Amino acid sequence: MITKYFLKIVVSSLLVTLWGGLILLSGCKEPPPPPPPEKIEKTTPPPATAEAEENQGEAEQEKPPEYQYDPSGRREPFKTLIVEEIPEVPEVLVTPDPATVKTPLQKFDVKQLKITGIILGGLGEYARVAAPDGKSYTLLVGTLVGTHDGEVISITDNVVIVKEIYRYESGKVEEVETPLYLKPIEEEEKS
Repeated sequence: MITKYFLKIVVSSLLVTLWGGLILLSGCKEPPPPPPPEKIEKTTPPPATAEAEENQGEAEQEKPPEYQYDPSGRREPFKTLIVEEIPEVPEVLVTPDPATVKTPLQKFDVKQLKITGIILGGLGEYARVAAPDGKSYTLLVGTLVGTHDGEVISITDNVVIVKEIYRYESGKVEEVETPLYLKPIEEEEKS
C-alpha cells in the first residue's frame, strides 16, 4: 500500500514539473519582428484660388477676441485673510501741566493775544501786547508766550512771530510758527 501511494506522489510531481517546464519554455521565444512602416504618399496642395484666399481672410476675421482677465469685484488671491486692524489714535493735544506755567503770558493761547504796538530802534525790538485779562505786556525776542511752550522768535515792523511746540498723545511733536500782526491783514487791504 505504501508503494502505490508513493508511486502516485512521484508520478504527480513529475507531471507538475513537466508542465512547469513547458510553460517556462514556451514564454522564452523571441519577440515577433515589428511590422514594416507604412508608405506615406506625398501630395502637393492644389494652387490657391481667389475664393480660397477670401475664405481664409474671413476665417481670420471671425477669430474670437482674446480673453483678458478683469479682477474688478474680486478679492486679491494672495492677500492674507487675517487682517490685523490697528486702531487709529486721534491726534489729541497733550494739555500742558498747570504747574509748569511760569509767566502770565503762558496762561493764554497765542491767538488770544492782540498786538497793540511795535517799537524798533537802537535799543532793540519791542512789541506791546494786550491779553484777554485786560492787562498789557511787553514782548522781546525770546519771551515765553502761549500754552504750548511758545517763544517769540522775531519782531518786525508789522508782525511778531511766535514758535510753538505742539505735543500729541500719540507721541508726535510739531513745531508751528504763528504770526501776530499789528494791523490785521483785512485792515491793511482796506487802507
